[in-house]
Amino acid sequence: MSTEPLLDSNSRRISLSTVVKTAQRAFVLCFKLSPRLTVQIIVLFIFLQFSSLIQNGLFGKIINNITEALAGTSSIAPGQVSPLTYIYGFVLLYIAVMIISSIVQELRDYAQKKWDLVVDHEVSTYSLRKRAGFDIAQYENPGFQNLLNRAFDNGLWPIQSLAVGQTQNIANIFGIVAASAIVYAIYPPLLIISLLSAVPNFIIELRYGHDVWGLWSENSARQRL
Repeated sequence: MSTEPLLDSNSRRISLSTVVKTAQRAFVLCFKLSPRLTVQIIVLFIFLQFSSLIQNGLFGKIINNITEALAGTSSIAPGQVSPLTYIYGFVLLYIAVMIISSIVQELRDYAQKKWDLVVDHEVSTYSLRKRAGFDIAQYENPGFQNLLNRAFDNGLWPIQSLAVGQTQNIANIFGIVAASAIVYAIYPPLLIISLLSAVPNFIIELRYGHDVWGLWSENSARQRL
């Protein structure tokens, strides 16, 4: 467990690179302690991302075919399959995907609760082993005590929360890539517009998370008293 200072010398605010590094370390630690459950959660998250895209696509097909059927401009050739039967097929597919997604959602919730219990036990044991190896003289250092306060004052849930967030981010990357490919295939300029419209919210969330994270580091000495 590294005891390097988390604050740079020129600022009391925690650096963005440290936030990213901390999230990466939390995920790697939890993955090493429970690799199978972590992979299961990631796979279930990715499946839910794709099932959401499939549901949206089927819903769009249903709306398009209902509109065509009502307008009498259905692309289905006469004598083959009636527009109504064609719509029923998409509705049944939509219901099937929705049911499967609900089942996978329950499986994901079960796997995550099991992961929480396993990781909480493993991280607690790992933390105790690491703390037992610290030199007693280090506890006389106020900076080291501040570091311990930031690390353990809120328990171990921040580590688990960061790790779970990375599993969601991995699934989100797959979802964004798939959605971007779909949007690009429909209308390429729309992809650029979608990406540009997401930039302001991304910057706001990034700044908010950065500032909130830094507050805990700034107040470590006060909280320790």
